[in-house]
Amino acid sequence: MQLFPGLWFSHAGTLVSVEMAVRPSAVPSVARVQILRPYCSPTHHLVPPGLTAGWLAGWLCCSAVPLCNTTGGCVAGHYWCHLLDACVAVLSPCSAYDRSPAATARFGYSLPPRYPADAAAAATPPFYHLVADLPLRMDAVREPTAVRLVLPDRKFMVYPDDVLAVQHTRDSGEFLHCPDSEPSLNSPWRQSYLSLRGPESGGWWDGGLSSAPAGGRWVDGVVCNLRVLYADALPGKSREPFPGRTERPRDVDDLPDAQMTPDPDVDTPGPTTPPPSRISGLEVVHPLPDDENQLHVQVNVPVLVVIKIRSGGAGASSSWSAPVLQTGVRFRPSCPEELTRSWDGCERESPGAWFSSATLMLPSAGAHSLEVSAVNSASTQRVSVRVRGYEAVTGLSVEPRGHLRVLTDLAQSFRAKVERGSSVEFTWLMDHLEEFTSEGDSYSVVLRQPAEYTLKVTAANPVSSQTRDVFLTADVMAPLADPEFLSAPALVAVADTRLYTVRVKVDVALGLTFSIESSTLVKVRPRLTGLQLSSSPAVTSVRRPFHLEVEVQPSTEGVSYTWGFGDGSPPLLSAGGGISRAFGSEEGAGRWSPSPSPPPTSLGFLSPGFNLRPFLLEVEVQPSTEGVSYTWGFGDGSPPLLSSGGGISRAFGSVGLHNVTVCADNGVSALTSWLAVEVAEEVAGLTLSSNGPNELNSATEIRGRVDAGSNIVWEFNFGDGSPLRRQPHGGAMSHVYRSPGNYTVAVTASNSLGQVHLVLHADRPYAAVSEETVITAVSTAIGSTGYIWSIDGVTVIGQGADRLRYAFPTPGVYRVTAIAQNPFEISVKVLNNISRVSARLGVEVGDLRCSRPQAVLVQSPSTILRSSPIYFEAIVDVKNCSAYKAAYLWKIFRRRSEGDHGVTAVSAALRRRRVSVTSPLLSVPAWTLAVGRYDLVFTVSLRGTPLSVRREAALTVAHSSLVAVIRGGSVRLWPSLSDLTLDGSASRDPDAESPDAEDQLENRSRLTVPGSALHRAGAYVFTLAVHKAGRRAVSAAQTVRVCEAAGRTVFPVEVDCVSCSPPSLSWASSSSSSSSSSSSSSSSRGVSASDALVLTGLCEQCDDDTQYEWSAEDQNHSPLDLDLAEVTTTSTRGGRSPHLVVRPGVLREGASYTFTLNATQPGGGRWGGAGLAVAPHPSPRGGRCALLPETGIHPLETEVAACRSGPPACPLLALYRGTRSTFGTLVPAGDPDPGRDGSLIAITILVEDQLGAKVVALNRTLPVERPRMGTEAHDWLRNKSQTELWVLAQHGNPQEILAYSLALTSHLNQMEARGGDGKPWDTTDIRAAVTRSLASLPVSTLHDVGQVSSALGLSTAVSGEEPWCAGCQEKVLEAVGRMVHVMDEHEVIWASTSSSLSVLHTGRSVLHLIDHILTAPSWSPGVVSGSNVTRPNALQSAALAALGYAGALLRSLVRSHVRGEETLSLDTPHLTTTGFRGNPSELLCAETGGRRPSRRNSTVPACRFHIPRPLAEHLANQSSEVVQVLLDLDDPASFAAVTASADPPISTAVVAMEISTPQGRPIPVRDLSPERAIRLTLPNRHPAVSDHDGGGGGGGGGDDGSDPSLEPSGMRVFTLPAGAWVNFTVLAVAGLNEKAGLYLSLNFSLVPGARSAVSGQVVIGVEVSPAPAPPGPSPGVRELSLSLSSQADFLEESIFLSPLLKASLDPGGGPDPDPGPGPGPGQIRASVCVFSSLCQYYSVTRGRWSSDGLRPLGSSTLHSAHCLSSHLTVFGASLFVHPGAVVLLPP
Repeated sequence: MQLFPGLWFSHAGTLVSVEMAVRPSAVPSVARVQILRPYCSPTHHLVPPGLTAGWLAGWLCCSAVPLCNTTGGCVAGHYWCHLLDACVAVLSPCSAYDRSPAATARFGYSLPPRYPADAAAAATPPFYHLVADLPLRMDAVREPTAVRLVLPDRKFMVYPDDVLAVQHTRDSGEFLHCPDSEPSLNSPWRQSYLSLRGPESGGWWDGGLSSAPAGGRWVDGVVCNLRVLYADALPGKSREPFPGRTERPRDVDDLPDAQMTPDPDVDTPGPTTPPPSRISGLEVVHPLPDDENQLHVQVNVPVLVVIKIRSGGAGASSSWSAPVLQTGVRFRPSCPEELTRSWDGCERESPGAWFSSATLMLPSAGAHSLEVSAVNSASTQRVSVRVRGYEAVTGLSVEPRGHLRVLTDLAQSFRAKVERGSSVEFTWLMDHLEEFTSEGDSYSVVLRQPAEYTLKVTAANPVSSQTRDVFLTADVMAPLADPEFLSAPALVAVADTRLYTVRVKVDVALGLTFSIESSTLVKVRPRLTGLQLSSSPAVTSVRRPFHLEVEVQPSTEGVSYTWGFGDGSPPLLSAGGGISRAFGSEEGAGRWSPSPSPPPTSLGFLSPGFNLRPFLLEVEVQPSTEGVSYTWGFGDGSPPLLSSGGGISRAFGSVGLHNVTVCADNGVSALTSWLAVEVAEEVAGLTLSSNGPNELNSATEIRGRVDAGSNIVWEFNFGDGSPLRRQPHGGAMSHVYRSPGNYTVAVTASNSLGQVHLVLHADRPYAAVSEETVITAVSTAIGSTGYIWSIDGVTVIGQGADRLRYAFPTPGVYRVTAIAQNPFEISVKVLNNISRVSARLGVEVGDLRCSRPQAVLVQSPSTILRSSPIYFEAIVDVKNCSAYKAAYLWKIFRRRSEGDHGVTAVSAALRRRRVSVTSPLLSVPAWTLAVGRYDLVFTVSLRGTPLSVRREAALTVAHSSLVAVIRGGSVRLWPSLSDLTLDGSASRDPDAESPDAEDQLENRSRLTVPGSALHRAGAYVFTLAVHKAGRRAVSAAQTVRVCEAAGRTVFPVEVDCVSCSPPSLSWASSSSSSSSSSSSSSSSRGVSASDALVLTGLCEQCDDDTQYEWSAEDQNHSPLDLDLAEVTTTSTRGGRSPHLVVRPGVLREGASYTFTLNATQPGGGRWGGAGLAVAPHPSPRGGRCALLPETGIHPLETEVAACRSGPPACPLLALYRGTRSTFGTLVPAGDPDPGRDGSLIAITILVEDQLGAKVVALNRTLPVERPRMGTEAHDWLRNKSQTELWVLAQHGNPQEILAYSLALTSHLNQMEARGGDGKPWDTTDIRAAVTRSLASLPVSTLHDVGQVSSALGLSTAVSGEEPWCAGCQEKVLEAVGRMVHVMDEHEVIWASTSSSLSVLHTGRSVLHLIDHILTAPSWSPGVVSGSNVTRPNALQSAALAALGYAGALLRSLVRSHVRGEETLSLDTPHLTTTGFRGNPSELLCAETGGRRPSRRNSTVPACRFHIPRPLAEHLANQSSEVVQVLLDLDDPASFAAVTASADPPISTAVVAMEISTPQGRPIPVRDLSPERAIRLTLPNRHPAVSDHDGGGGGGGGGDDGSDPSLEPSGMRVFTLPAGAWVNFTVLAVAGLNEKAGLYLSLNFSLVPGARSAVSGQVVIGVEVSPAPAPPGPSPGVRELSLSLSSQADFLEESIFLSPLLKASLDPGGGPDPDPGPGPGPGQIRASVCVFSSLCQYYSVTRGRWSSDGLRPLGSSTLHSAHCLSSHLTVFGASLFVHPGAVVLLPP
């Protein structure tokens, strides 16, 4: 590619020719001359070439800041050069290489030109989008050749800043002739171009350059022979070269021309190219989207995305939104080479299949929306997918690591983590057991058998995964053995710290905890209190023995003595209190004190055992307990306790050894003692399991487990006569049976506190199929009163004893569980002789307060069509249980083959359709289920209990019949000698969800019959047969009459049915899945007799003067009178319309009709016609309806049952919609019965079939007894809302809640309207209960929306003073949002399944609910303004959200509104909404521009907007069809949450308008020029009086003695004298907003009591003081014709004062009598005032009111504000009267 960024177009125009000189070449070549349009990223702005903001750019560039350049107008033969900021001749260059004096003075940068290297400092190169592609093929030439491209018939438009590029197949620099002579090296026409090699994938640069290409090479200073001639929009003007063009060499005319042929590989357009077919079947084939239409890709890794279309690929291109950002990518007949052989989606099923691809790379993890469109000249198709990027998973590790040795029967925990990765999910798999897979980042397992295990953990996200294996060796725990103290001191001093060392053998896989226990018996002795020493003799001699005696108090028991003699001899020990001693040396007299050994520091003994119950501790103190206090410590963390006695009662909360201490203190001394207390737990919850049955002489392992208990001793009795076996730890023991048989194993678990005994017995070790087996559960646990048996989780009915009798239907392993009614489990297995499986489940069982619910599935068709919706319903009886909340769940499983029962759930399809599966009624939309066999499963359960019931049904989804349609109608008139085109492209497969989906229909959709083959005045019947593999063929017929009339020309007319169903859509087609050899034929279109018939005509050759006329006849040729009120032929152009609407009930069932449209030109010059056959579907027939009872109906007490017998149908009650033929409900309040003290209600039952045909099965009036009144009724209703409504909420059935809520609130509203005993009622709590229940109900279908909105409308219909319950407005607003979303989402389905009347009725209910929200008392001005502001931001947001929902609701209704019907309008007491869908030139409230006014505009209640014709034409140029929505709130108080924040406050109605595409995308309307500005008319009910007086006051009386006065309304009133002037002045108004308009209002009427009429002229003269300076506005004189004949007559006039100077005004006025008798004196009453008008709009982004873009108009009056707006949003105005501004002057 040679990209010339310096060759840019300066003006818009149309290509005329492209000329170039081509270098010689020995081989043929292909080239493409392309025009590229630059664009920038969303964060940058496109800047034209030139001097901008201090830096120079010779080319287009992208800047981070918005920059602009000047553009001047130039005379003929010149153009504007941005680089020079001047006009230059067309033969002069505008190039960066220009070095003329003007250019040298201008340019300041060096050559060659380049984009700045530092993009952040200046600019970056733009991207380029392909807008024109001119391909050519060059033969081999031996010399330079001049080439002129022959342009195709279609026009190529160029615009300013478009640039030129040339692609070719030769080597770089070998295509264009670029001479390098000396003149060329210095030429001012030189250019630089970027040379780019083809993309890496080979081929061309398709679609332009959407990213900066790598490897480009700049070629500078060249002059190439290339010229483009283009003409601008002005007639007679053309531009030969364009700015920066290359120079045409002088010798180019001497070069011979070469033969140029089109190149088929580059799609050369030409007159011989057949028109492309419409694009269909656009889909993404690589990577394949998942069930939720998502692509999963790895970040920073390029991914090739391939799309595929089924037809229309030749000449088509694709465009890709961000994050791909590529346009103009061509479709090719095959996938990219790397996918062609390996990817299934690249198969080319038909020649129409084409492929296009682009590379996607996401820089970071997250979700993005990718929209891809396929475009050719015939059609466009789009597809959207959700792209999710993920970071690859790396660095998976598991803790603990390594090869681990673990112990059996102990829980082992593992945790996994990754170093990198997003949306990572962990999966754990033990020994490849797929059925025991676990998920999560942690995993816990208990291994039962010693063995080698492999634990596999996988970390994965949708694009990557990593796996790690953890190898485990499970072994039996080695018990502790050989404990030994290595150091144990025999004597310990008081308060001395000692270290004890213990050695024990322990299993290394276990942690070890040491605790020290003492078993030594210690005697407690009192503390020594006295010591006396005596000797005998008292004095002794040296070496003479003497006896020493010591007396100890209070006791000598256990006292040891240590003697010291003070003579240096060592101490002596003695056990007694006496000792003999002789001193060996002479010493002086003295005294010696013996030292007894210290008393024990602790005193304790081991308790024989305590349980967790309270026990008594006692302590004995010697020698006396007098004055002793005790301090107790229990060693369990609790605080010490004080007691005055020696005993205390205590209970421990945990099992284990506790050290109890007590300190006795009598004030003289203190003694501390301790006691080791062992606390044990009673044994409870014994369960058993085994690995049997086993073969003889093999080990059978019995395992016991308890839920509670400590220090357990296990005793096993194996039932074969072997001795009892005991073991002190572990509940597992193995035993070998020596002879075959059935054995009962008894296990006893005991400790010091008690024992539990459990026996598990089966009458045999395995069960035979279909033979009864008895299983017995025996438990000695206290409180075991009953058993609940279940097999594989399904409760066995009727088995409540300890024995289960059951016959197993098929071979296999079953889990049989018996649950005793007190928290114990018993698990029993039914096994064969090989299996060794055991499992158990701990279940908490309590006393159930309800019985098991019951459910029955209502009979529904077992076979349904894929293209039809279907309802399933269950009748549920929860046995009036309110203790538990009921839960409902529907599941649908698809069978993979016949006999296979539901292995694949289709929950993803239900979620994608937002199908509610949690209520007894299941509504499955069309196209949800694929063709196949399914199992439908319904489950109802009571939450928190094992009580549940499950019901199943088989379902088959079959193909619908194919649809064959020939466009134009059943009968057509065709002009002779004209080629006849038969179009069958509207034929389709109804099972294809999208109209654009590929149907794979095996037929030619179009057929052209030459006019020469058609005989004049002949009639032909053409039949179209539609085939599809595996489906029955269908056909359609069309009759064509060839016409020729003398002097009259026949033009083609077509008729189509907008509201018809496909010709053969019926239930009979569900059984027709035979081969394609059979077929059905139909030429008529079907319509439901209960729906409107909407027909539309098309005449492409007709103009606005064409007259249309409809006629109809039945199959007997009897005419149908179309001049009925039920038939409308509304026209948008005047006269009769090509659209026809026949209301429901006009067409008879069993009849067929032919509707004919004739089109004629005035004067009889041209005419045409076409007809369409229509056959109404038959309504449901058969059966009988009844209501019981018919009398004695009491409000909220008597249930009325509606019964219908006969074929299954869909009864529609006001309180119910579903498939049940019998339904009972409470009825709402009715209208007062004038003949009795009660009310009357009308009940209607509608029966509807799957095609939407309805019939009234019953319509009856029932009497209802008089409801309770007064305080008694209030209390009665409150009790109902708090009990019965709560019970229904627990039941969870939306139908029951809706019916009861309607009945309750209707009676409440009726009693409030009638009044009670005169006392005010507080019904907030009653309405709160109902509103909260209703607002929480799910809504997923149109019928849900209709029922819930109607019920909420009743519950929220509060009086103006009654407040809403707390939080109710928010909940109702959320519910409204869900309803609007459902209506918008199901818009396409309504067109085929519901009548427009039901849709409008539902929309009106939702709109009334929005009205209630907007006018709620908590949003009144007193709450949101002044000093009482409460949550203003939240209230404003909620009010704006409610108004937004109103607009979204109307948009949805308008989009689903059938074209040809009248304007859609929905009204509520405070809100008026109007919608339109059609051509922008026919917008509501639009200026007609001399055309006949549209009848649609006449149906609009009052146009608050005036759309000028230039704006409508501008919108028409942008789109052929728009949706227009108008909103009008007539009272600003209804929008008080928002209007109250305006300054000054809004006093007029609040209006809004929005224009969007039919797809719902808003069309921005802003920054309108004056000729396109929109005029607003805002009605004002009560003009407010301003607090700011205009200044001055008073005034004098007139000559007639009138006494002017100022009324409270601010009007200055006086009597207008006949033939005289009344002068007054207008003072300046203080505090007036500068954007407000100021006006003078005058009102003339008869004075009160006047008896005669008055007529004449009123002259109003205005003088300005001081006079305005030119060119200011000039005041003038205004004359008014006055004719007043009654007190009701008046004349009002307003004068716009704002254009005059901001100074005092001196207007005055008086009557000018007629030539005849004039008005008598004192007969006219005049009122004058000054008022101001300020138009405002609410800015949602800034959250405030503003007047920007609004201008007041002179047509404003006191009753309406008029202004001009340059944009669309929400508008209001402030009108204020300034009472002191008018001052009367003396005559």
